[in-house]
Parts: sequence; C-alpha cells; structure tokens
Amino acid sequence: MTTAAAIQGMDTFATAVALPEIRGNMSATLDEAAWVLTSFLVASAIFTPLFAWLSKRFGQRRLLILITLGFLICTLLVAQATTLGELVFYRFMQGVTAAGMGPLSHQVMLGVYPRSQYGSAISWLTAGRMSGVMIGPLIGGILTEYLSWRWIYLSNIPLCILGLYLIIRFVPEAKSKDPPKFDFFGFIALSIAIGSLQLFLDRGERLEWFESTEIVIWSGLFIAAMYLFVVHVTTQRNTYVNPQIFLQRDFLIGFFFIIVLSIMIMGFAGLLPSVLQNHMDYPVSTAGVLIMPRGIGTLIATMIAGPLLTRIHPRPIVIVGILCMASSTWLMSEFTRDVDAWTIGLIVTLQGAGFGFFSVAVTSMAFQTLTPALRPDGTSMLSLARRIGSSVGVSILVSQLVRATQENRSALMEHVSLYNELLRGDLIREHWDIETLRGLGSLQREIEQQAEFMGYLHDFRLMTVLILLLLPLVFLMRGQPPPKK
Repeated sequence: MTTAAAIQGMDTFATAVALPEIRGNMSATLDEAAWVLTSFLVASAIFTPLFAWLSKRFGQRRLLILITLGFLICTLLVAQATTLGELVFYRFMQGVTAAGMGPLSHQVMLGVYPRSQYGSAISWLTAGRMSGVMIGPLIGGILTEYLSWRWIYLSNIPLCILGLYLIIRFVPEAKSKDPPKFDFFGFIALSIAIGSLQLFLDRGERLEWFESTEIVIWSGLFIAAMYLFVVHVTTQRNTYVNPQIFLQRDFLIGFFFIIVLSIMIMGFAGLLPSVLQNHMDYPVSTAGVLIMPRGIGTLIATMIAGPLLTRIHPRPIVIVGILCMASSTWLMSEFTRDVDAWTIGLIVTLQGAGFGFFSVAVTSMAFQTLTPALRPDGTSMLSLARRIGSSVGVSILVSQLVRATQENRSALMEHVSLYNELLRGDLIREHWDIETLRGLGSLQREIEQQAEFMGYLHDFRLMTVLILLLLPLVFLMRGQPPPKK
C-alpha cells in the first residue's frame, strides 16, 4: 500500500515543480496552467466517495488492480499530450483512477492491523506517501531541466508496474457478501456540488465573482446540489455516504483538519516552485532539490509520531504539528529575493515535520472511533477531505495571489512620477529612465516582478493564519477508542 501512496505523491509534486515549464511550453496563463493540477484534484474529489461502494461490490484487491492499471494507461496519455486541452483532460482521467488509491490503501491497512497499532500503520503509510513526495520534486526538476516535463510521467511507469505486482502477490481480498444498492441520486448530487464548487473557485477571480452570470450559476448549482445531498443522506437509508460517520466527534474534527492540511500541502506545492524559479532565479533542478527536504522532514516526523501514539494522547502531537507548520509559513512570508538555499532548506524541513506530526495523529484519531462497518465510508470521506482541500486550496491561493499582485502593482505604480525624487538619481535613471519608452518599460517589468513576489508573501501569511485557527479545535479531540463489544 505504501507503493500506491508513493505513486500519487511523486506524480503530484513532480507536476508542481514542472508547472512553470508546462505553462511556457503550452503558452498558458497562470490560472490556465493551474488546471493541470486542479483537473486532477477535482476528478479525484468527485470520484473518491464512489470507491466506498465499489470496494463493497467488487472487493479491494480486484479494484486496486483495475485502478492501478488505469492510472498507468492515463499516465502514458498525459506524457504524449500536445495541447493544454488534451493535457487537462488526461490529467482529469488520471485523477479518476487515482481517486481510489487513498481510501483503498487505508481500508487494507485498517483491516490488517489491530486498533492499538493504527498509529504505527498510518505512520508507515504516510511514510510511503512522503517518499513519493520527497522523490517527486527531485525527479521532476532533473527530468524537466535535462529532458522534458513529459518524462516526469513516464518515470511513473516502473512504480506502477511494481505496484501491480505487489497488489497481485500480497493484498488479501475482502468482499462484502451483501453490498448495498448503488445510490445514483446521492452520487449525482455530490458530484455536481463538488464540480460546481471547483468551477466557482477557479473562474471567480477572472470573471470578477458575482458580477458574472456564470459565477452566479455555479454558486447556485453548488448550494442546490449540496442541499439536496444533505437532505437525501439524512432522510434515506443505504445512501451514497453513511451519515453516521459524521456523528463521531473525532472523525468530524479529523475531516476538517485534513481539509486544512491539504490546503497547506497543495498551496505549498503550487507556490514555492514558482517563487524559487521565477523570483529567486533557481534553475528547475535546484528548485526540486530545495523542496525535497520537506519530504525528509515529514518522513522523520511520521516515524516519531507512530510509536508516540501508542503511549500518549494525540493532542500534543497535533499541537506540535500546527506550530511547526505555522512557524514555517510565517518565516516564508518574510522571504527576500536573495534568501540563501540553506535557509530555504531548513524552513522547508520544518514545514515537512509539521505535516508529518499533524497528518499521522489526526488520521489515527479519526479512525479510532469508527466500527469496521463504517471503514469504507470513513476512508473514502477522509480521502475526499484531502481532495477537496487540495483543489480548493490551489484555487483560493492562486486567486489570492492574482488579487494581491494587482493591488501591489497599483500601490507601486502610484510612486512612478516625474516628481518622485527617488527616480531622479543617476543610478536609477541609468536603468529606469521614465522619460524614455525603454526605461519606462524596464521599470514596469520590475514593478510586475516585485508585485507578484509580494503577492506570494501575502499567500504565505494567509496560510499561517489559517493553520493557527485550528488550535482551539484541538482541545475538543477525545482520541480514545470506543469500548469493546
């Protein structure tokens, strides 16, 4: 199962490193290029809950073989895409197949390990995912710089083949004897709600939000579909999602925590590579190396958190994770364009440690109070939380980046005037003589660069505030298994 987890981590974060190169190769804008990530994420979000029912109907082993093979085929299609439309479509299909890897991996692990060892089992599963996260940026950076961004997808093929062999050889079958009837209404309602939310977030900034009829339509569809879905699952029996999982306090808190964690992870993956390459002048391979310590920090933290959870309450581990993440994003919000590589590496490692402590403790806590009958729905919904957080996080942070960049540009342009004494010095006039078209153009390009860099710092501050807001909820956690029956 660690192999399946590593496939997702390596693919997603290698794509994040190569995104600026893909953007240039496809002649795409920043928000258009973001769809290379978000199409994968929204597809995963829509189809993740479906695998709770599919695992009951067809069995874990058979389903894992099918989706791993599908992921392999879609990866080959992504590698040969020639237009942005093809690339986004194939990434969407890749996300459909990847949607089942997370919940099915957790189902297998929770079925094999006793409840007392959930912390250790989840720490190893997280370590597998983080090994992909750690290798992904490095491979993505090297292959993109020296070969092509297409090779980051071709490099997934050996791991997919290894995963197929291991699943066929070792994964036990666990098929439900009486699978429930498929709830088409619930599936359609939730899919429309998730898809509408994603389109609302992605297109809102470009279309000036509620001043656009299209955005009003997407928001209306989301509200209507979500209302119908909530009413349906709370009033009917054998629904698409079993609402009983949300009656467990620890699972409900864990669900919300995982959404915020995914916003942090994908926001970091989408923002930092661009900052390093476009504003700090690091080549793409070096950017991949600088991001890799985050995986190392997470790997070490997960190995520490697992054994600790067998001895202490998860609450202190969650608090440590929150403080590590908040400290790292606050330090990143203080970046300058000449910050050295060692400082970046240390901050990234600190952030990775926060991810590791937080993820293992929260995931273990969420499953402690779930009965075996609720595990398929629980694993699917927790994976859905990761997908929603990832897709919403990318959309919100890109939207905030665009808005902050525009505001910073306007503020900086206010100081460009013949009457500004600072622009009259000989050194300034040598490069940015505002009395000539060439000098004015050079100054405008510098202002664009500075405004966008300040926009990235704004996003890092926003992430700091978001993660600190979780602290009060930590004290509502119980972290104890239910009494044995």
